[in-house]
Parts: sequence; structure tokens; C-alpha cells
Amino acid sequence: MGSFLLSGVTVVHVVTRLDQGGAAEVILELTKTLSSDGMSVVLIVGQTDNPQTDLEKYCKKTGIELYRLSQLKRAVSPIHDFAAFLKIRKIIRRINPEIVHTHYECY
Repeated sequence: MGSFLLSGVTVVHVVTRLDQGGAAEVILELTKTLSSDGMSVVLIVGQTDNPQTDLEKYCKKTGIELYRLSQLKRAVSPIHDFAAFLKIRKIIRRINPEIVHTHYECY
């Protein structure tokens, strides 16, 4: 697929956390590539204890819009999950992306 087809398309990635490891590397590389191909990329990330990289610097450098949600956690919590859902819904409604890509980490 040529990058001219992707220009102007907005994609939101929602991920519980970006701690060091293969999954974080894949997500960061994917968002960087999509951004460099002309897509508008938004990254919504939850609590990250051992980050792969400095996300603020990385997103600024690669043109990715970053949202950090403290309520978005790996462990199931009805209160935190509902609060995260409301915030994610608000962001998605405001941005109105063509694609929402979720990444769920589980054991």
C-alpha cells in the first residue's frame, strides 16, 4: 500500500502500558512507521512502570500525539476500567479517527 493512500487517515492506538520488551518495540515501530507514511497517529497509553523509551520525547520526535491515562491499568478494576473507558471515548469522539487499534496485554 502506498503512503499516498494513508495520508490524512487518523489512527488511534490504545495500549495498557509500554514497558520494556518486544510488544512495546513493535507498537512504537508501528506508530513511527504509520506517522512517517503520512498518517495522523495518536497513542493512548496507561500506567507504564518501566518504559521502553521516554514517550514524550519519542512522540514529539515522530509526530505522534500522546495521551497518558492513569486509569488505564493492566489489572482488571471496574472503577479504573470505567473511568479509562470514559476518557478514551471522549478522546476518540474528539479526534474522530478512521481506525482504532487496541493492544491488550495479558499473561
